[in-house]
Formats: sequence, structure tokens, C-alpha cells
Amino acid sequence: MSAAATVLAIDDNEMNLRIILESLGDQFDVLTASNGREGLQLAITHRPRVVLLDIMMPVMDGYEVCSVLRSRFSREACGIILVSAKYEIVDRLKGFHIGANGFIAKPFDDEELLGKIQKSMLGEDCSELPEEALEI
Repeated sequence: MSAAATVLAIDDNEMNLRIILESLGDQFDVLTASNGREGLQLAITHRPRVVLLDIMMPVMDGYEVCSVLRSRFSREACGIILVSAKYEIVDRLKGFHIGANGFIAKPFDDEELLGKIQKSMLGEDCSELPEEALEI
């Protein structure tokens, strides 16, 4: 039996981290961080397969964290999914252009989150952005 893949959840809201842990804890080895700097340290040390990343956080926001992670890890090695209440097209485009594999709006559905994690682990784009938006 192979070891469970590691998922790192980075969010400054403890309740959101608990929800993610409850949703994924049976299927993945879930690590949590309450700010971007702590999350980066965990990512570098543990090399998670997927990072679930809030956008609005103190210390380092999710966009900064995404940019640093993407400079260190390829899309295939580490999927980055932005999990945020900021779900406007401009927010998603910004995330896509700095390296996010996908996005999910808060509050999220467990099955949708699991599906995006699985797609991300396969190296697939799960951004769900319109084709014309990606050409900008």
C-alpha cells in the first residue's frame, strides 16, 4: 500500500483549516499553516503534492506564496489551488498567470475540492477559466 499524498492547506482562518482537515484527512496526509511564510517553510520541507492556498492572509498573501512556490516547483510536481472568497475573473486570472493550477470558491463543496485536487495531482489545469480569458 502506497503512502498517502501530502496536501498542504494554508489559511489564516482556523475554522477553514479544520474544515479542510475534516474533508481530506481520511484520504491525504494534510499539513496546515496559518500564514504564507509558515506555509512556504512547510512546503519546502515536506514537498506537498498539492497546496490549498487562501488569497487574503497576513504576512504574505496567497499570490505571493503562489509565485514563490511556482518558482521552486513545477505544475506537475506541486499543484496549487487557490481556495478563496475572492472568486472574480480578475482574481482567478491573476492566480493563473502566477502559476495556480486551479481555484475553488469558499464555501466549497467537499466533492468539488476533492475533484480539483485529483485533477491537479494529474498535472491537469483545473482553473475553469474561459478560453478567451486565457488569451489576454
